[in-house]
Parts: sequence; structure tokens; C-alpha cells
Amino acid sequence: MRRHFLLALLLTVALAPNFARAQTAQQPASHPVILYHFGDNPAWAAPNFNDSAWPVAKNGAWPLPPLRSSGYVWVRMQIPVPPASHQALAAMVHLARDSSEQLYFQGALIGQSGQLPPHPVAVLRSTTSVFAVPSGLAVAPVATVALRIWYPQDQRYLGKEDDGNVRLGPAPLLQSEQHANHLSGILTSLPALVLDALLGLIGVGLFLLWYGSRRRELFWFSLLLITVPFQLLPDALHTFLPQPLPAWLYYAAFVLVDCLGMPVTVEFLRTIFNIRTRWFRIILHIAWVVFVVGMFIPRVGLSQTLSPFAVAVVLDVGLFALYIFNCATILTNLRYLITGPNRAIAFGMMLVPLGSLTNQFGIQPSLFNIKLFFLGFILAGFAIAALLIRQAIAAWRQGDLLRGEIAAAREVQQHLGPLE
Repeated sequence: MRRHFLLALLLTVALAPNFARAQTAQQPASHPVILYHFGDNPAWAAPNFNDSAWPVAKNGAWPLPPLRSSGYVWVRMQIPVPPASHQALAAMVHLARDSSEQLYFQGALIGQSGQLPPHPVAVLRSTTSVFAVPSGLAVAPVATVALRIWYPQDQRYLGKEDDGNVRLGPAPLLQSEQHANHLSGILTSLPALVLDALLGLIGVGLFLLWYGSRRRELFWFSLLLITVPFQLLPDALHTFLPQPLPAWLYYAAFVLVDCLGMPVTVEFLRTIFNIRTRWFRIILHIAWVVFVVGMFIPRVGLSQTLSPFAVAVVLDVGLFALYIFNCATILTNLRYLITGPNRAIAFGMMLVPLGSLTNQFGIQPSLFNIKLFFLGFILAGFAIAALLIRQAIAAWRQGDLLRGEIAAAREVQQHLGPLE
């Protein structure tokens, strides 16, 4: 009992700095004065357009357009042009929210990410785009840069604001920086990828053990571990692809992964803790189905056929279903963490929905760059491995004891002689 609480205390201490970093906002980098305006008008790209009446974005962040709107916002800024050099000029764009946008430099369109209406395709963010600036445009010491941005309905409803910036610099330098950021993202994700691949292999091994023993807990936990590497599929697509990923592809992968992992989690908890309550199974299976549908419809292109009110309802119901699923699984694991049996497994499995729940509130704690969500799978994997080892040792000792008793019986029989 003490070992489990000591483990919990050590993990809490280790995770505390990550919680603090997640809740402490970083000081914003220096931004040019950014002006924004809701709506769509191509004339707003012109350098001589009078934007003095436009609101100023605070700390480089502007509010997202209302849900009941066209979804467009224009952002304008004045950026100093670097001194002329033999290297071509380029612009690097970074936005935080899923969107599609066009970049205008001195009134000329120089680049685009995603597709704008009437056939919109938003791209997943936290990535940068680099666009070449034609040499004939970079003649003035200060350039007017405008972004024409379109946000899908789910972003307009769930988000409050977006922030971003546009930087000008030599094209080779900005492209090298973009490549370095991409490589850094890949290297940062490698520890989690390696651990998840290891858990998947352990799951395959447990599945082979189940095939020989036919024990239900082995079956469900082997499936649970086999689904773990798939949990990183959406982020792996985002991290490893060099070009911005269409948002619908990311969320389609996200939905596929949840369709694999959530029902298996329910059945594993029922089996390992011997839960016989029928409502536990019914409620959690309904919750994950509602959540998946709620995330699928607004984020894979179907939202364009729904009214803003319908999109809001679908998203709210889906997120509420996820909240129910997470809270129910947290409380279930907490109960068995306190009362037993299998406290270590309960602790690890409790971290999985806890990581998902904290993510709903914008907090992403991690340990050694491993998110709490995946850390739970790792701890549960080690816990069930330890459980299997203990059971194997107990069976081996039991076999030794039985073999000793048989040998003793034979020895007694030899002393007594053959039975008449």
C-alpha cells in the first residue's frame, strides 16, 4: 500500500513543474502593431487602404469571428523590410488556430495555405509556412502585409482568439529555420514514439499469451496496449509530414483512434476489476459513441451543411460525453486504487482519463516530454507485467510444491512396499 502512494507522490512532484509551465503564460514576443477586421473585402489588401478605424490586436492576438458569420477576418500590419541583399526575400507566417489563409504583400497575393470557401479546407496549425516575396515588391523600407484568414465553425465556437505573426527575412534563412523546427518536432516526439511502440510490442506478446491461456484480462489488456501506438497517429501525421496537414485528416485519424481505444478501455476495466454493473458498460459505451460522433461531424467537412446552432449543439454534446467518460473512468479507478485489488493498474489507468480531462481544460502535463495520457498506459503496462510475473512465480512455486508432494508420496509407497 505504501509503495503505491509513494509512487503517486513521486509522480506528483515530478509533474508539478509541467503544470506550472502549462499555466504560466510566456512573455509574448515583440509584434508589429496588428490591426484586424471581421468580414471579407479584397480591397483591404491594398497598401493605401485606410485602416485607422480597425481595432488593435492585444499582444498580437485577435478574437475569432463569431460563429454566425462568414468566418473571415483580415489582419494587417506594417513590417520593416530587411536591407537589400543578394538573397531572395521571404515571409514566414505562423498562426495558432486551424484555418486557411492568403498572404498579401504590398497588395499582391504571394501565398496561400489550405483552401478558402466555397470549398474550404483548413490546415492544422502550430506549424509555419514560408512564402517567397517577388523582388519587385520589396522596394519600400516598410511593407504592408495583410492576412485574409478563414476559420471553420468548430474553431469559431470552441476558441476565443488566435495569435500569429509574419516575419520577413532572407529566404534561405527562413527555410532553414522552418526545416529546423520540423526536425526539432520529430526529435522531441521520438521518446514517446519509442515507448508507445514498445507498449504495442508488449501488447502483441500478451495477445500470444492469451492465445495459450484464454484469460479474459490478458485479451483486453493486450488489445489496449496494441492500440497505444495508434494513439500517436494523429500527432505523428502532423509532426512528420513536411507540409501543413489538412485539419479534416488529423481529426479523421483522431476519431479512428478513439473508435479503437475507448471501447477496449471499457471492457478492460470491467474485466480486470470484475465490474458486474450493467449500467457501467452501457453508459460508457454510449458516451464514447456520442463523443466520436460529436467530434466527427463538425470537423471533417460536414459542418458546412449544418447551421451554426446545430454545430454548437453537436460539439457541446460530444464534449459533455467525453467529460462523462473521463469522470466515470477516473472514479472507477480511484475506487479500486483505494480498496484494491490491482492498485497499481488502477493508478496507471486513472492517469489516462485524467490526462484527457486536463487537456479539455487546456492543461497538458507531461513527464520527460511524455504526456500524462500516455504515461498512464506505460505505468499500467508495467503494473500488469508485474502482476503476470507474480502469478507465473506463484504457479511455478505451486508446481514445485506439488512435485515435492508427489515425490514424498512415492517415497512413502516404496517404504511400505507394493499394495496387495
